[in-house]
Amino acid sequence: MSLSRSEQIAEYGWTSLPCDPAKWGGNEKYNKGPVPQLCSSIPLPGTALVKAAIEHVKQELPEHTFNHSMRVFYYGKLIPLTPHSSAILAVLEVQC
Repeated sequence: MSLSRSEQIAEYGWTSLPCDPAKWGGNEKYNKGPVPQLCSSIPLPGTALVKAAIEHVKQELPEHTFNHSMRVFYYGKLIPLTPHSSAILAVLEVQC
């Protein structure tokens, strides 16, 4: 069942927000500046399957493609740490 335009706007938040953060929750205490995240602090799953897959794609893919894939993995791992990430997760799922 498809959503109507107004239902889509309500579901996915495609509406403009007032400039005053107090009116849309932008002043909540969880809203703070970005905190750098290092790839070295995000562990890869240590399974044999993951290790074998990484070795395989390192041999088969150009380095820039492998690096892009790893960036997508790290970005995907960090999304759930973001408040209100359900819409972002839905976009990621559709892209993958």
